[in-house]
Amino acid sequence: MLEKFELKETAFPLTPHLSNEVAWYGFPELKKKIKNTIARSLTETSRVCTLNRGQWGVGKTHAASFFSNKLNLPDFEDKYSKVYSYIIESPKETNKAFIDFFNRVVNAVTFNEIKQCVSLCRQLAGDKVLEENILQMTKNEDVAHVLSRINDDNLLMSKTYLNGGGTATDLKKLGVAKKLITTHEFAVVLSGIFYVLINSGTSKNKPFNRLILWIDEMEDLVYFPTRHYRPFTQALRDVIDKTTDHFTLFLNFTFTEPEDLASIETVLGEAIMSRINQHIIFGQSQENDVQLYLKELLADNRTGKGPYPSPETYPFGRDTFNMVVKACVSHTPRYINKFCDKLLRQIVDDPDIVGKNKPIVTSELVEKYIARTIEDMDE
Repeated sequence: MLEKFELKETAFPLTPHLSNEVAWYGFPELKKKIKNTIARSLTETSRVCTLNRGQWGVGKTHAASFFSNKLNLPDFEDKYSKVYSYIIESPKETNKAFIDFFNRVVNAVTFNEIKQCVSLCRQLAGDKVLEENILQMTKNEDVAHVLSRINDDNLLMSKTYLNGGGTATDLKKLGVAKKLITTHEFAVVLSGIFYVLINSGTSKNKPFNRLILWIDEMEDLVYFPTRHYRPFTQALRDVIDKTTDHFTLFLNFTFTEPEDLASIETVLGEAIMSRINQHIIFGQSQENDVQLYLKELLADNRTGKGPYPSPETYPFGRDTFNMVVKACVSHTPRYINKFCDKLLRQIVDDPDIVGKNKPIVTSELVEKYIARTIEDMDE
């Protein structure tokens, strides 16, 4: 339907894209803050922890998707061999929250990548030193023993053990005493995995990689009983404390009032909050932010070659465009997208539009359908 206005059908997405094709429209100050935070972390050794907070639909997940694309990262090749960047949703299983989170991280990283990183670590440090280093950090002999020896021959057994499984025969072959069971043990494994990701640079000149981890939808922990989310945040704190260098952590948190730090601290706990050294508030915007966002979105989602009657605002006339901007009572990208999508899909069947080539949405058409569109926004 939107093709009538020479726009892609997906021009106004209501959910974030999780692909390499994510584009950024408008909101230049917000983009600059996030990029500067990442750029800082790519020039420093120490860990950087950032809390992203704002209302629902302001673009926190979108920001994670955009900056996880290596093409959108600041230059890092002077310091790091590689940058690993992963987006992980917060756990959904209340009674096994950290194990759920652990599985999400491992699935994103993949054991094949872990195996390759271990191989590079062995080349740089040697087998014995690698195991000693992992043991020093994790304080777990079995985990250090298995993780430092992963290779093609034992990959399946090692993967099974590190995921909490394994038969008695498999455990004996690996040289370990028992299965992994507790939240603490899985936190130890995750810390060890982060160690090999970070310490598997491709040369002695650049022996380190930077690990960037985005944890999205942290507000879901609000619905967990205290007895379930406390063990999760404690285990996450342990991983953070063991990964002191070459690590960038973003925590995405949605609250009605992003300034309500007390409510966020109730969930995350003082231990994690005290480790956060950067805050980014999403959603502090004006009408000019909406204008720029829409202009860039429209320009990037055209299907035709033009020329257009109003290049910056087509299919909206210039006066009409300002009406649409003012009608967006919320400046979140999700609200803007939903409003424009609903408005254009109603207008496309209007008699004044049908049969016209490159029709312009006039002020009269917006006035005709705007009340119905606003009403639909509450559905």
